[in-house]
Amino acid sequence: MSSHITVERVETKQTLIEVAAKTAEEAFKEVKAGQGHELGTVKNSELLIREKDLPKRSRK
Repeated sequence: MSSHITVERVETKQTLIEVAAKTAEEAFKEVKAGQGHELGTVKNSELLIREKDLPKRSRK
């Protein structure tokens, strides 16, 4: 039986924003309203590898 390997690249981008707030909820509302100072962007990339047995059985 042969195997099938799938490789998927997942890329994410996060923006760091600084706000003046006393609580996390307050900070969330500030950022949602477009307030705050953008500090920069962080990009991350990772590979997900999955191995599956082939052939698949048909379901009836």
